[in-house]
Amino acid sequence: MLCSLCVCSVSGTAHASDQDIVDAGDALQYLLPASAYLGTIIAKDKEGAIMYTKSLVTQGVIVAAGKEIASKFRPSGTSNKSFPSGHTAAAFSGASFLYTRYGKAYGIPAYVLAGFTGYSRVVADAHHVDDVLAGMSVGLFSNWFWVSPHESRVTAYPSVYNDNYYLNLRVSEDPGKKKKADRSKRGKYRYALYFGPADQRSNIVKSPNDSNGTAFNLVSFSERNDPTTTATVEFNAKLNKTSELRFSIEPFEARDTGQFSAPVNFAGDTFPANNDVLSRYRLTDIRLQYQYNLLPESKWDFKIGAALSAQRTVVELATTENPPANSGRVDDWVFLPLLHLEGAYNIGTHMALIAEGSWISTSNDDHLDASLMFNYMFDRHWDAGIGYGEYKRETDTSELFNSVKYNVVILNVGYTF
Repeated sequence: MLCSLCVCSVSGTAHASDQDIVDAGDALQYLLPASAYLGTIIAKDKEGAIMYTKSLVTQGVIVAAGKEIASKFRPSGTSNKSFPSGHTAAAFSGASFLYTRYGKAYGIPAYVLAGFTGYSRVVADAHHVDDVLAGMSVGLFSNWFWVSPHESRVTAYPSVYNDNYYLNLRVSEDPGKKKKADRSKRGKYRYALYFGPADQRSNIVKSPNDSNGTAFNLVSFSERNDPTTTATVEFNAKLNKTSELRFSIEPFEARDTGQFSAPVNFAGDTFPANNDVLSRYRLTDIRLQYQYNLLPESKWDFKIGAALSAQRTVVELATTENPPANSGRVDDWVFLPLLHLEGAYNIGTHMALIAEGSWISTSNDDHLDASLMFNYMFDRHWDAGIGYGEYKRETDTSELFNSVKYNVVILNVGYTF
C-alpha cells in the first residue's frame, strides 16, 4: 500500500480538477458499446447485433488474456493488470462498429469519444500510454474481423441502350468472404500493432546537463516490471507502387523505486543517499516517414527513406514522503531527421523476412533502431509476425542528458484495407 501511494505522488494521479475526465471515461466504456447495440435496434439490424456481440466478446477475451499474460503493474501500483486497457478496448469496439456498420456520420464522433476514454485512463494513472494503444488496437481488430458494412450485396441501377431501358443488378463480393493472399492485390492502407517484452538495458540520466547535475542509471532501481510489456502502433499508406508514408507512435515507460549510494542533484533538487526514491521515466517517439521501394517487381524489396522523429522524454524523481521532501521533473523534446533502410525477401505470396533500421548521428544526438521480423500473410487483409528489435538513443541538450537502450521481442498483428 505504501508503494502504491508513493508512486502516485511522483506520477501525478488525477487531482480533483481531473476527476470529471476520469468519471467520463468510466462512463464511456459502457456508453459506446451500448450505443452500438442501440444502433442495431434503431436500424432493425439483427445481423449487425450478432456481429457486434462476436466482436465485443472477442475483445473481452483478448483483454482478459493479455492482462493475465503480461501481469504489468499499473502506473499507480495498485494491481498488475495494466496491459492492455480494457476501458479503451471496449470504447473502441463500440466506436469502430458504428463506423464500419453505419458510416462516418456516426463513427467519427464515436471515435473521438473513444480516444477521450483512452486519454482519461492515462489521466487517472490507471494505464501507461502503450496500454491504451494496445487496448485501442484490440477494439479495432475485433471489429475488423467480425463486422461488415450494413448494405445490400445486390445493387440495382438503370441504363439506356438503343432506346431501350434496362434494370441492371450488380452483386458485390461478400465482405466476410476470405480472399487469397496476394501482396500485389492488397489494399492501400495498413494498421499494425507491435507489442512484446521490452528489456531496459541501460538508462543514464543527467539534469541539468552541466556541473550542477549528477549522472545516474535508472537500471539500478528495482525494476518491478523487468522486462516490461510495451506496444507500438503504425499506420501505412501506399502512395503508388513504389512510395509509401508511415506514421507511428512508440512509447517506453517505467516506474520504479530505488536508492542512490551518494547524493544526486537532479532538476534543481538534491536527493540524499540511502533514501527510497520513486522514479518515472517516459520516452515517446512519434514518427512520420517516407520510403521508396527500388525493387517493386521483385521477390526482394529494398526501400530507402527518411523520417522526422519527435521524441519527448519525461523524467521524474520524488522521495517517499507525502508530500515528498525532495522532487524534480524534466520534460524535454528533441526533433530528429532519420535515414531509413529496409530490406525484405518475399517467400512466395504468404511469407516475408524483413530487416529494417533508422539512424542518425550528430554532435548532440545519436539514434539507432533496428529490427528483424518474420511475417506471415493469412489473406489479403490479415498478417502477423514475430521478431527482435533494438532501440538505442542518446540525446544531449542543456536541460537533459539521456542515454537509453532497449531490447524488444516483437509480436505484430496487421490489418490491410
